[in-house]
Amino acid sequence: MLEVLSNKSSKTIIPAYYDVALKTKYARDDESSEMLDLIMRMLFVDTGDTTLCDKIRDSPVANIFERNNRDLVSKIESTEKIIQKFIKKIPGV
Repeated sequence: MLEVLSNKSSKTIIPAYYDVALKTKYARDDESSEMLDLIMRMLFVDTGDTTLCDKIRDSPVANIFERNNRDLVSKIESTEKIIQKFIKKIPGV
């Protein structure tokens, strides 16, 4: 139930807040409103740094530095299947 409510609010409340509050009520001028549109168009989530950080950055790269192991290619090849499997689960990819 909470997931359904969250999904519905992301499609109704957030756009209404964006259009009514941010772009009209709180924006100083038309340029501010245009800047908000530009920011939202350019917004992205770095999946490698957020949802894959334990598979890419934290564990493998940390081990390379801890052990002073310079064989980066070998480490990438050993984790590639895990990462590809995870990427296929991401919606929209």
